[in-house]
Amino acid sequence: MSSFGSDPFAKRPDDDQGRGYQAGPQQPGYPGYPPPYPPGPGYPGYPPAPGYPPASGYPPAPGYGPPPSHLGWAITAVVFFWPLAIASFINYAKIDSLFYRGDYAGAQRASDATKRYGVIALCIGLALMVLWIVFAVAVFNGASYNACVSPAGSC
Repeated sequence: MSSFGSDPFAKRPDDDQGRGYQAGPQQPGYPGYPPPYPPGPGYPGYPPAPGYPPASGYPPAPGYGPPPSHLGWAITAVVFFWPLAIASFINYAKIDSLFYRGDYAGAQRASDATKRYGVIALCIGLALMVLWIVFAVAVFNGASYNACVSPAGSC
């Protein structure tokens, strides 16, 4: 006898009614062992896994992945108006985790929010640039550059 446990080739003992060793009803050939796969849908005799079907939204068609991440819009938000970039990157980070948790509608909302914040940041950034240019032109055109400076006011 080895120190690793009982002999795997030994004959199994009879049950207390003398019927011999009986295989379990749900796992013929693997009596008394846990199933080799997790309980869930598609396996007869097991209840569906918790949270199946997904809590919200509809499952995507087979072969499709998560919604577009719009990383370019998040980077645009950093360049043009960084306060909105924070919200944009937070939503960008949520897209994959929501999709793979089964919240397909939530992943799509996060994707749309990432794009929306990027577009708003672009508009705000361009508007601020235009205002800055108008202000700069107004200030520099209205100022006269007189090199003559004297306490009396005349040169």
